[in-house]
This record gives sequence, structure tokens and C-alpha cells, in this order.
Amino acid sequence: MPGGASAPTACTRDRDCASNDCTRTNICTEVCGSDLDCAAGYRCVLVGYPGCGAGNYVAQCLAACDCDTECPAGQFCQPWVHEVDPPALPTTVGACDTSYGPLAPGDDCDNSMGLYCAHAICSRGGTGFCTQVCSATCGCPAGIGPCGPSTVTFSGLGSYPAMTCGTL
Repeated sequence: MPGGASAPTACTRDRDCASNDCTRTNICTEVCGSDLDCAAGYRCVLVGYPGCGAGNYVAQCLAACDCDTECPAGQFCQPWVHEVDPPALPTTVGACDTSYGPLAPGDDCDNSMGLYCAHAICSRGGTGFCTQVCSATCGCPAGIGPCGPSTVTFSGLGSYPAMTCGTL
């Protein structure tokens, strides 16, 4: 397709997309300012791009989710900072992405030792147990506690309110 496909469309490399940005989940994405800039079923979230954007993050549209079952096979509902228009405040939301590590929810983790969680959240400041984002409709896996309010800390961005499994 001349100029590349529009978002969200399947892709295998950046040049397949009109935005010249093929995510690691093989979907064309685009820069956004809020969810209104994204296709239905997508959220505007801050994505890490070292050397680019404010604090090395750029707001992009990714597939929205509240639990893993809402993502394609091989992907997980991962935590992201939600880009919103003021006066709304950013929170942690779910968007589909690949695994961040081999450890399952409930496993002990230690980010300083390279023991990373599949769902990217290691409780107690990175030396606790693996957990994940959740919602009232999705709940949590057995053994890691109920879904409840907490905060998730993102490198270079700070901490944001979230709904996660178990106690952080």
C-alpha cells in the first residue's frame, strides 16, 4: 500500500505503516493526545522511546484491555500510563503487549536481579511478587489476592493510581 497502512492495521516492519511505527505486537500505531485520537477499542498510552519525546516517552494508541482474555493469543494486558486531556489526571490502564519476563503472577520477583514479571509489575518497589492490572469484571488469578486500588511506578514517569491484584 503506497505510504503504508493506517493504524490499527497488521504490520511486520515500520515501513508497512503510514505512521512508520509498527509496534512489537505487529500493529501499526500512531501518536495521540487522548483516546479520542485512537480507533475504537484502543487507548492513548505513554510508550517508551529512548532518546525521543519528553522523558523518553511518546503517547501512542494501543489495544485497550482490562484482563489477558481481551488480548490476542501470546499477549498480556500490560500496565501503561493513560494519556488524558487536562483537567483529568493520568492513571494506570491496561493495553495489550507481549511479555516482559518469564515470571507468572504470584511468583517472587526482584527487578534488581533481572527476575522480571510477565505482566511487568513486581510489587513492593521491585522486590516482592509478580502481579498484574485487573478490573471488577476480570478479577485476579488464584493465589495473589483480590483486585484493588494501588499505585504502579513507571521509570522516568513516576507513580500512578491503578487497579492491581494483591497488595503492593
